[in-house]
Amino acid sequence: MQRASLSIWKGTTEGMLTILRKEFFNTLSDELQQLAQLDIPILIVWGKEDKAIPVKMGEEMHRILKGSRLEIFDQAGHMPQYECSEEFNKSALEFLQQ
Repeated sequence: MQRASLSIWKGTTEGMLTILRKEFFNTLSDELQQLAQLDIPILIVWGKEDKAIPVKMGEEMHRILKGSRLEIFDQAGHMPQYECSEEFNKSALEFLQQ
């Protein structure tokens, strides 16, 4: 009985992430469009190994936000600010000094 109940949950995380990924920009579209209208520098930080929200979503956000800067950290997943904190801090400081 326990084995059958486990099979029900198998793939649940992947399924939920697939749904969330598809809806990512739909839920943020108003905010992204408002942000795109502002004349301010924008730094977008993404982890190349992000399994929750793939880097292609960051690239799309970068395309929408004209003049933004996209930093992709090769050795990071969903939280590059923690996973690559030294590189992140360096990039953030360089961005803020511009």
